[in-house]
Amino acid sequence: MMAAMVTRRQNHGFTLVELLVAITIIGLLMAIAIPAITGALSKAREASMRVEVETISQAMEAYKLKYGDYPPDFMNWNVVVGHYRKAFPDMDPTELLNLRALTHTGGLFNPIAVDRAEALVWALGGFSSDPQFPFTGPGGPLIYFGNGTPAERTPAYFTYSVDRDNVLLEMKPDRLDLASIDENAPYPSTTNRRLTEDGDVFPIYRFRKEERFQPYVYFDSRTYRDFAVLSGVVQFNGYARVVDGEPDGVRPLVSTTSTPERWISLGGIPSALPPGAESSKRSLEVFQFVDNNTFQVIAPGLDGQFGRIFTAPSSQPIYYQYPSGKAIVANPAASSPGDMYDSTAGKFQDTSFGFATLLENFALDNLASFTESTFENDLQE
Repeated sequence: MMAAMVTRRQNHGFTLVELLVAITIIGLLMAIAIPAITGALSKAREASMRVEVETISQAMEAYKLKYGDYPPDFMNWNVVVGHYRKAFPDMDPTELLNLRALTHTGGLFNPIAVDRAEALVWALGGFSSDPQFPFTGPGGPLIYFGNGTPAERTPAYFTYSVDRDNVLLEMKPDRLDLASIDENAPYPSTTNRRLTEDGDVFPIYRFRKEERFQPYVYFDSRTYRDFAVLSGVVQFNGYARVVDGEPDGVRPLVSTTSTPERWISLGGIPSALPPGAESSKRSLEVFQFVDNNTFQVIAPGLDGQFGRIFTAPSSQPIYYQYPSGKAIVANPAASSPGDMYDSTAGKFQDTSFGFATLLENFALDNLASFTESTFENDLQE
């Protein structure tokens, strides 16, 4: 019988050259794929932020339908009082006393006690169904645990309520800047209250929960041009916070629509006005703001920062113009509307504003309730 022949198959490994070729091909594929994937992820996040801005804007419209007007942004106390008396005609007088206790220091109104980001959460988070106590009633934004005396009607006797009714905007709890409470201690008390990162009872809402990420902000058209004097310093309406050791903020944006007839009717204003904050405010009447009769909601873009908020060397506020990206100085000494433009700025970027070197500005990827895309993509010079 013939012996069976057994054929052994030899297995060869990859040669060094083959391995190098394979590694090179994989590297090339990764070089092509990673930017594409990163770009797709960025576009998806930008689209998500765009949707949230639109959702907030729709919530503002729902607020107006429910309460008769858009909410105040807490820049002007008279606007705040007038709005809530109209929105809640049966409101108990102590509710405004409560709000006053949280927004006044030494008898003076502080327009950043509830800043432009906190005003958004305050308005859209929901109020109590109790017509007398919309703020401190069941389901309202605040819990008051003082005895009603002046000594106990202070910020120390208020805490934020997470159980709010009549919600107009659903907000994810982990994106509100609320600190935790001691579950094992009596609550609420002056030593165990639900506060925010900056120690008050008015939270902000972010696109991402990282502390360095700036929140959504809201500007009410009634107070676009307003200012206040804090500790002797004039502050025009805006939002600002220190991020990574640097000031970061935003003001409402001016439109490209100017009103020369307003200039004429004011007798050459602002050139005829004396210097000062009120004159700067009146000089802004020459330009309309974007969404001049409604509101602006602004998001910080994917970098999480708004950009620089500037004041000219002459102490006048500077506003960006949409969609041109130019900068306008509220200058009472201007001889014409054209003279209010700052020639050192363009495309939402600053080359000086009184500074010697170019300053990095994060404004380009900002989004707003009035933009189609980012500030950069919407630029029309």
